[in-house]
Amino acid sequence: MKNKLFKLLILFCFIYTSCASLQESEIRSAFVSADLAISCNHNHDAIEPLSRILSIDKNNEKALRLRGECYFREKQYELALRDFTSLVEVSRTSKNLLSKAYAEYELDFYNDVIKTCNESMLISDDDVEKFNLWNLLANSYVETKDYSSADKYYSLMLQASQAPVIYCERSLNFIHMKEYQKAKDDMLKVLQIVKDYDSNQKKQYLNDDFYFYLGYCELALGNYRDALLAFEKVVDKGKFKEIDLYMNACKSGIPSLHI
Repeated sequence: MKNKLFKLLILFCFIYTSCASLQESEIRSAFVSADLAISCNHNHDAIEPLSRILSIDKNNEKALRLRGECYFREKQYELALRDFTSLVEVSRTSKNLLSKAYAEYELDFYNDVIKTCNESMLISDDDVEKFNLWNLLANSYVETKDYSSADKYYSLMLQASQAPVIYCERSLNFIHMKEYQKAKDDMLKVLQIVKDYDSNQKKQYLNDDFYFYLGYCELALGNYRDALLAFEKVVDKGKFKEIDLYMNACKSGIPSLHI
């Protein structure tokens, strides 16, 4: 009897080891297929082998991260969020929380973004990661109309980088706050930064939106001549329904105009 039990135990161990080896082989093979597809920018083709891995090991951290990233690049944000949420449950790192926050942002879950980013901030020690968190927080606070909180994160970003796009975004936030002089100062900073850029680079920043909002600030500050000069630089004036009213106000110098 003991001999039979021993043989059955040996057989069970053999079968278990063989199955485990087959699963490990399947996972390795699936990762090779997924990595090849991703390297060729065929994100959709990488999803199937990664799903095979997760059917074997639902908590495989690498597979969850890669499939979430593939879904994200394919703009399947709900599926990406599902994978990143599972990833955070497996490994609650600042990097994984940042990935989750990006998916939440694309789905307009701004309050969730704020919560996730703040959680990531508590454990992040990477400067680039923190910069990305500040950016998400600033944009999410703007979307929730908490402009004073957004200002805090725009200021943090500008301490790390004097990029003109950050000044442009902060100037719009100042306009929401009716801080027109501060908004104008940021736009003038953009003009100063990009003055030596080539023409194509300048057009990225000194576009119709830029000159419309610069004119808007000048008008709000009562600088009618400067406001008119800015409005006249707007090429596609049909894009802004109020621009004719504002330009006429500049020409007539109406100080009581409320904008």
